[in-house]
Amino acid sequence: MNTIHKLPLSRAVVIASALLAACHGSVTVHAPPPAPPPAPPPPPIYWEGEPNDTAWLAPWFGTVSPGHPIYVEGFSTDDGSDPQDGLAFSGNGPCRIDFTLFVDDPWTDLDVWVYDPYLGAFVGAFTLPYGDETGTFWLSSAREFHLVVVPAWGASPWTLVVEASYTGYAAALSDAALPELPDSLIDYAEVQIPALDARD
Repeated sequence: MNTIHKLPLSRAVVIASALLAACHGSVTVHAPPPAPPPAPPPPPIYWEGEPNDTAWLAPWFGTVSPGHPIYVEGFSTDDGSDPQDGLAFSGNGPCRIDFTLFVDDPWTDLDVWVYDPYLGAFVGAFTLPYGDETGTFWLSSAREFHLVVVPAWGASPWTLVVEASYTGYAAALSDAALPELPDSLIDYAEVQIPALDARD
């Protein structure tokens, strides 16, 4: 008569593991891949701040340097209560400045004028009709400049993005002129002398 011997459970598991290893080779357990680094925090978005209708009241939003754009949100209307919104920035040395004014209402016409506080004058105006406004100009040194949002028609919230780069600065020396100023200037500063080269 055959006798059946029952093995303890722990011993049976050890024997089964050994048999599997003998049949399939050694078993390697890999650690899970490391988690990806956290995404960088989104850049801060500033509010335009009021009052900012004159050059000496324009709030300063910081130094624009390559790879570090500055975002400013605001609201402009042509009803006379807010004739312009002055926003002051500084360039981090000789650089190219690119800006985009994203206008929430595509049927509102908002323009962007460039003001040089060292000259005490507007030096250019970007006045495309309706929709977003974009522009480029160059600075020859680390200096302050103002971007002034001017409501030509309508009212809308907006977001201004200002960026800096060193790309194309040398090539820009042969193209000094900014977009010409409109015939009439808003009373942003006491002195209003048209000067079409912001880099002097």
